Amino acid sequence: MNAFTRHEITAITPKRRIESWCRASDGGSLTRYQPILDAATGLIAAYRSVARKTSAHSLSERVELHIENSPPDKPLLLTLDHHQFMDEEHATDNAVLQVLQQHLWADVELIVCLRHAADEALLCMETYKRLQKAGIPTMVDAHAPWDLPSINTLVDANTLKFDASQLPASLEQLLGMAREMGIRTLLTEVKSRTQAAWAARKGFDWLLGPVQQARIF
Repeated sequence: MNAFTRHEITAITPKRRIESWCRASDGGSLTRYQPILDAATGLIAAYRSVARKTSAHSLSERVELHIENSPPDKPLLLTLDHHQFMDEEHATDNAVLQVLQQHLWADVELIVCLRHAADEALLCMETYKRLQKAGIPTMVDAHAPWDLPSINTLVDANTLKFDASQLPASLEQLLGMAREMGIRTLLTEVKSRTQAAWAARKGFDWLLGPVQQARIF
């Protein structure tokens, strides 16, 4: 069964998409957020923003702006560069972590995902555990190396992310485990209506279209 309307499908098709939420900020520049769709209904369920490096602001300042300008009443997925996150360490404190904690009880639900190199997956897991211990909801990658520390990180995750272009052989097991533990699932790189319908049948919760088609930041 495919519950998507023609307008909603535009968010995940290669040539058309739902308009990103935009709001003027930072001296007139635009902050944009890519819609994430509910797999069952095709409605906008959340938004994704990416904190990219600029010379004008630190990562913690950009995260603050992204949260303050985010769409109302929808969860916000923040994708942060792991190196930039670690660059904001000051003694035992981290400026980005402090900003995230300050907004934990705000109207918007925050979910943090860390972007990192393939050979830094285990180090990134340690940072995820740090975020989770601080009460920050996290989204972890289903393609991570599943050793004991990774499994512990998954257990405390808010969302589990899959890439439609390289689905793991253990897809069914991971989806089943996520459902049993109440972990939300997100499928990225969804490029067609057929993929969206397949994802809904598999039981994915959220869908995200190709990054290269999203005009964000």
